[in-house]
Amino acid sequence: MGYSENFYYQKFSEYPIPLCSAESLHDALSNRGWRDYDRDVRGGFMQQAVRKYLMALEAGDADRAASLFVPDGWVQSPFLGRLPVRDYVNTVARASSGSRLTVHDVLVSAEGHLRAVAYYLYDWSLKDGSNVSFDCADVFNFDANTGRIESIVLVYDTRPVRAVVENKYP
Repeated sequence: MGYSENFYYQKFSEYPIPLCSAESLHDALSNRGWRDYDRDVRGGFMQQAVRKYLMALEAGDADRAASLFVPDGWVQSPFLGRLPVRDYVNTVARASSGSRLTVHDVLVSAEGHLRAVAYYLYDWSLKDGSNVSFDCADVFNFDANTGRIESIVLVYDTRPVRAVVENKYP
């Protein structure tokens, strides 16, 4: 256990793990070792890519979404099955009159995998005037060579969504 500028920490590796702090969390995390840890180990690049994808999905921008993926990247949806990312975003966009995604959290693997999970509320308006809101926990897998998204598996309870969405994709 060590002590640095009113910040107690346990050193398990080259990065300090906070036990308690007299400083604000922001000040503690501005320590150079923590910035490096967040970017490199905790997957800051994955969190950024996930948020960029969700913004592209919300905007219905298939090209912007696809630019975040490896060339053969795909999305697996409970309703649409497995589709190339561009096809998935275009299909959703054609069925939509608008959407709002409220991101609750973007979590990265604690096991060291190149994986992140986006937990968000999807408020979706369809072209026929119907609306549906549901929580999603999408699993993003990343390519080790490029850092780009390889795949997304959508996870949500289809029961409340099915009656509104099931046959509305053009």
